[in-house]
Amino acid sequence: MTQHTVEVEAETLEEARSRVRLQVPEGLHLLREEVVSDGMPRTVQGVADAVEAAYADAQSHVPAGAHIIDKRQLLAPAQKVITVEAPDEQSAMKDVASQAGDSATIKSLHMVAPGRRRLLVFGKTPNLYKARVFQQAVVEVTYQAPARIVATYGEKSGRPLALAVMAYSEGTEKPVTFRGTDADGQELALSVLTEAAFLFVPRDTLRHLRQNPALWGRVRSPSSVDAAVAGLRKSPEAEMGVLSAVLDSASDAAFADQLLPGEFQIAVVDTFHDAQLRVAAVQMFRRE
Repeated sequence: MTQHTVEVEAETLEEARSRVRLQVPEGLHLLREEVVSDGMPRTVQGVADAVEAAYADAQSHVPAGAHIIDKRQLLAPAQKVITVEAPDEQSAMKDVASQAGDSATIKSLHMVAPGRRRLLVFGKTPNLYKARVFQQAVVEVTYQAPARIVATYGEKSGRPLALAVMAYSEGTEKPVTFRGTDADGQELALSVLTEAAFLFVPRDTLRHLRQNPALWGRVRSPSSVDAAVAGLRKSPEAEMGVLSAVLDSASDAAFADQLLPGEFQIAVVDTFHDAQLRVAAVQMFRRE
């Protein structure tokens, strides 16, 4: 099956998707979309000894072709003195670093008053330390890059994709994303798949996938996934049984007749490596 790939840029994601559809010739179908950039504003920080240098640091992380829409100074460079009580110099250094923050540098630390023994009580009061700290300049730069989509179009094969799924997280404040890898090593974002797909999902990834209503709502027979998790075993005999089941389910009837466009069928496996093996098995089955 011949496939063609196009890359489209636009000011917004919706406009980029519209342009993609205009480029699909009559008689062919859009098979998948990969959103390289969603066109939404992004913010990066810069840190340096001087304000201008901090802005240069932030702008070095702005992608080529993006335009800057806002600049903001968060912290000005300054010398500060921080006083802490601690039992020793090492503890004092940790306390100062905690108060100063990641963008500050401790220039010096010295004891200004030793602790004194308490009357009628075991031990003594903490030592008093004074630190000289340099607070670096911290700035924020907000930019917006054009929305960019890489799309593949061609004839529909009637067979859903077979993908090994992995969850990706860029931080606690950002949502978990999911990508499927096919037998050729190509990664596809599940959120933009328009085709039906057979997903081989590691059990650790499955719990994150359940928490995504948009994707989980596309799963055929979610209750059967629970049964698969309950019956999953790790013995070599069980592994061969699962692999055999995968090959049996790779027939045209199981793939073409049961799943609707955009729908997912899930097979639960132990690890991502197991998922990759099953995708390769399906590919071999189809070539025979």
